[in-house]
Amino acid sequence: MKMLFYALTVALSILLTACERVVEVDFDELNLKQKIAIQGYLSKDNTRAYIFKSLPLDNMKASNYLQSPKVWLYKNNMPYAPFYETDSCMYKLNDSIILSDNADYNIVVEDNELGKAVSNAQQLLQKVTIDTMYFTYDTIQWTGLLYVEFFDYNPDYNWHSISVKGYRKNDPSFEMSTGGSIDDRGYSTNKRIYCDSFLSRFDSAIVTVTTISDVLIDFIISHDDHSVTFGSYDYETIFPVKNYITNGYGFLGAQEKSTYIYNK
Repeated sequence: MKMLFYALTVALSILLTACERVVEVDFDELNLKQKIAIQGYLSKDNTRAYIFKSLPLDNMKASNYLQSPKVWLYKNNMPYAPFYETDSCMYKLNDSIILSDNADYNIVVEDNELGKAVSNAQQLLQKVTIDTMYFTYDTIQWTGLLYVEFFDYNPDYNWHSISVKGYRKNDPSFEMSTGGSIDDRGYSTNKRIYCDSFLSRFDSAIVTVTTISDVLIDFIISHDDHSVTFGSYDYETIFPVKNYITNGYGFLGAQEKSTYIYNK
């Protein structure tokens, strides 16, 4: 059973910051050549990418900004839709673009200086369906267990992150957040069960289940394999030790968010 802990969610949120610098790991031995870096996130509602260039180890103070690259989303190896730049290094699809299930998507970036970089193929993920939510009380400790059960459409490849925020009706300043892991009960039937301790003194909760592709998780986990730590949200260096880009660095992953409201 694949388990995704809250710490990994923090690592994921760090990776989502725009225009980060990339240190080349497998750089050419003699010339420390720069390459295009792609961090792509495929989603039905919010497909986006961070496009920049890696920085050689001997010049980390240089700009990593690419001037006017051509950034396209390919569908089944054919050009499908252009990305447009919304902020420095951040690119998105037009809201009118509709993506299809069971299609292979790639991000292709062309730059006059660094050439053409092509991402791995990635398909859309399906949002999970929550079918049961319940809360068990512990009146002595003023805590309890919140259970969330949902159906996983592809248990061999999907990972999940869950966050819970609790609220009180008569206390708008009150907010509690928590995150946890998923156990393996019901694995043979694709049922996933999330459970975490929670203060019993809340009236409602917003539960968000984020389904994440194995490509994106592999990229995040590869940092741990090389003793790279995530100490703060403002660090400037990413080691692309897991790479899915032809003539470049980075990945194209997929993620989908499902949000549900639980009222006691």
